[in-house]
Amino acid sequence: MQKERKLIHPRAVWLLFALCWAVYFSAYLAKRNFSAAMTEMIGSGFLAKDRAGLINTVFFISYAVGQLCNGVLGDKFRPQRLILIGTLLSGACNLAMGAVQASWLMLPLWAVNGYALSMLWPPILRILCELLLTEDKMRCSVNMSTSVAVGTMVSYLLCAGEISLWGWRSTFWLAGGWMLLIGAVWAVGFPRVEKRAEELELPQEQQTEPAAKSGVPLRKILLTAPVLLLVIPTLIQGVLRDGVTSWVPTYVSENFWTDPAFAVLISTLLPVVNLAGPYTARFVQKRWLHTETATSAAFFAVATVALCCLITFGKNSMAGSILCFALITASMEGINLMIVSLFPLRFGKYGRAASVSGFFNFITYGGTAISTYGIGLLAERCGWGSALLAWVALAAAALLICAALAHVQRGERKNTEQGQ
Repeated sequence: MQKERKLIHPRAVWLLFALCWAVYFSAYLAKRNFSAAMTEMIGSGFLAKDRAGLINTVFFISYAVGQLCNGVLGDKFRPQRLILIGTLLSGACNLAMGAVQASWLMLPLWAVNGYALSMLWPPILRILCELLLTEDKMRCSVNMSTSVAVGTMVSYLLCAGEISLWGWRSTFWLAGGWMLLIGAVWAVGFPRVEKRAEELELPQEQQTEPAAKSGVPLRKILLTAPVLLLVIPTLIQGVLRDGVTSWVPTYVSENFWTDPAFAVLISTLLPVVNLAGPYTARFVQKRWLHTETATSAAFFAVATVALCCLITFGKNSMAGSILCFALITASMEGINLMIVSLFPLRFGKYGRAASVSGFFNFITYGGTAISTYGIGLLAERCGWGSALLAWVALAAAALLICAALAHVQRGERKNTEQGQ
């Protein structure tokens, strides 16, 4: 049996998770601050609306492309170094954003920040894959999803206080300083945790191989039928997850004539509800459905039903509409866990977990870019009814693809069991 170094002591596993969680939580402080400060920058005359939108768009493009690039780099180089570079570079970009006197400089700085932050997730997934045993790996991957919701909430709350006390520049200075601090903590903490790994003899299914020894090119993995077919559901969950969240305030405000501030408050509460999505998805997968594709199909079904309810009854009840939106976004978070976090772990034995995760994250943020522009255009020209029908069609299409993939995987599993 092949011997590998793994963390087996519960305290060592917890310390590794805490370090990774702190890094990814901090990433949301360093990227949501622009959106939070944007209104103040526009109101003060420092930034024009069109330029603010362009800066946000360029950030997402840079972040998406970075996921693809750093997924590959995360499998080729030491992942802890990429994480350190990403945190320090993001810290420097945020400090510079707070100091600039010409608004046009924000565009290249925020693009670099997007790339820097894309250096975090794929290497984190590789570290979890290589240093943890299967059950610890799964549990930590699920728990990592809380960093997104908590980071988003804390970022908006902190930025609101910072802007009222010290102005919009402070949101970038404090985020930048925090990222530099987290980088220092990572540089000191990770080597100490890594030293606690113990050499174990592992069964074949838990072994990992460096990509150089695996003999399986990334291109070959990405061209397999399951990965190719999952591209469409991944794109759709990106559209629905970020698109629905982005447009909830506008939908609520326009359909129920509510105060815009109240509508924004509702959207900030969605991340709290979304925390239930990954945990519920993992429970369903572990207890009943067993595969990521079958679980994704089930949650796309929930989203499809919720969207149909929104079309049928949504205009009559604001509370009902908000409940439907919560079910949709929580379902998308569960699917995101399945496709972007857990499915790539299957390729850890080939040394490709980071690459596959980066690829699916790239597709997810492609969906985000589509939804940011496309949903607004559709709602503006054809009304919210057409936008909701488009969401239903997308969710139903993703449901069918995931169900078909799950059926194929179930058949392959039965054949394998019969062969044994």
